[in-house]
Formats: sequence, structure tokens, C-alpha cells
Amino acid sequence: MRFEQLLEAKEIYDHRHENISDIIKPWAGGDKYIDPRDGFYWQFMEGKLILTSTENEYYSFIASMYQTASEEEQEIARRQNKQDFIKIPRINDQYSKISSMWNQLGGLVN
Repeated sequence: MRFEQLLEAKEIYDHRHENISDIIKPWAGGDKYIDPRDGFYWQFMEGKLILTSTENEYYSFIASMYQTASEEEQEIARRQNKQDFIKIPRINDQYSKISSMWNQLGGLVN
């Protein structure tokens, strides 16, 4: 894939976030954090581009949604079972748009 193809994305989902590893413990690549000012990880599939702050797209999604969540939603996100957080309608709607893209063609820009 050429970098220019990324510029042709029809949909862009920006799930970059602040480092909240002290609040939600990272897992499986979630510890490989890059500040949004320094770069991003990306996933691309069928005209959709996802930007994340960690190698783990799911962790970055949770962290990104956490930052815009209400206090009640944040409490749910801090629990061990993240599926409860995904079940919140607003979160689930966003999740359904990108979940088929996990582990697709991707890379790092820094």
C-alpha cells in the first residue's frame, strides 16, 4: 500500500487519546503508546481509516471513548469487564462502525 492511498479514505475514525494507562490498564499492545502530537498508529480497510494512539486498536477505542464519556460511563469503563462499556448505546454505535477493521493492514506514523 502506498501512503497516498491513505489520503483517499472515505471515512476517518480518530481514536487518538491522552495516556490514561493509570486509569485503564493497557493490555496486548496498549502499552505501546504514542502521543497524538508525535504520531499515530493506523488501520486501513475498504476506504476506512482508523487513527489510534496504541498498537492495540481496541484499547485505543476504549480510551478514546472514555475521554468523552459521562462520569457514570467512565465508572463502567474502569471495571474489569469492558463489554459492559461497549454495551452503552453511544459506544456500541461507534464500535459497530469499526470492529470489522481490527487487525487489518496498518502501521505507525511518527
